[in-house]
Amino acid sequence: MGDFPGVGFLGRINVGRVLASRRGKTVPVVKRTPAVARHRRDLGAWMLHAPQTLRALVRGSEIWLVLLAAVVGLIAGLCVTVMMVSTQEAHRLLFGLGPGQHLSSQVTVNPFSALIVPVLGGVAMAILGLLAARWGLRQAADPIEANALFGGRMSMSGSLLVVAQTMISNGAGASVGLEAGYAQIGSALASKLGRAFRLRRNDLRVLLGCGAAGAIAAAFNAPFTGAFYAFELVIGTYTLVTLAPVVVSAIVGVSVVRWLIPNAYVFDVRVPTEIEVSSYLPILAMGIVCALGGIVLMRAVTLAEQAFRASKLPVWARAALGAALLGLLALI
Repeated sequence: MGDFPGVGFLGRINVGRVLASRRGKTVPVVKRTPAVARHRRDLGAWMLHAPQTLRALVRGSEIWLVLLAAVVGLIAGLCVTVMMVSTQEAHRLLFGLGPGQHLSSQVTVNPFSALIVPVLGGVAMAILGLLAARWGLRQAADPIEANALFGGRMSMSGSLLVVAQTMISNGAGASVGLEAGYAQIGSALASKLGRAFRLRRNDLRVLLGCGAAGAIAAAFNAPFTGAFYAFELVIGTYTLVTLAPVVVSAIVGVSVVRWLIPNAYVFDVRVPTEIEVSSYLPILAMGIVCALGGIVLMRAVTLAEQAFRASKLPVWARAALGAALLGLLALI
């Protein structure tokens, strides 16, 4: 190495490797990995392979699928609780409600609040719609459509948009229930969790139904209602394979809301223990009338949407006008 003056120890090693490579010799390079780096690599490998192990367990055993459905029910119950508390707090602040009071049970409402709050909510809805269009967010498919057409795959961003729209409308006093938002966020989170575990198409569809069942059951304190909602509308079939995960998700969702908000459910429906035979005919007639009324209402909503589109009003003006009409109805 005397031919290379001014070269240090490391420089001599590198020069020697260059000369050796020119002579056709292979010089092994030994790299020493610090102990800390080895531990970090081991931890990273564990974090990488642990999900794969869990995915294999869930894909290979129905019991693990039921446990995953319980996690979905837990998440759905938490989402329902947050939405329920948030909208109730909005009602309390915007309409001056007292502790334990609900907007839907009020006989009279402050006229100023009844007119201004819905209009502000309509403007907020219009602004949210404009921002969503600017950001390229499209309306997400509902759980029924997602299961029927997309194999249980749902858009999380679009579902969050639906949740925000539902909460703004309900918080501003519109007679829009939160059920759509409940089912949307529960199903979307279930779909995302199922895709993270790389579930098969049929299992993903079942897990999405579990999200809807947990959310609807938690909203109404009715596990069987949530389960039948999932079976009838979302999954579309009854099987022994889907029974356990759907029912477990519904029970867990109800349990979470009962634990976090013990007095969340205010339904007090009194049903007679015996029904006379002569009462069945009026009950059937009432069912037919209610069904016809529901059809008329749905048709009226469609006609109202078509009328607003034909009015050529800006989007924000349509929302504000509809909210003002809603406030006037509250004063009647």
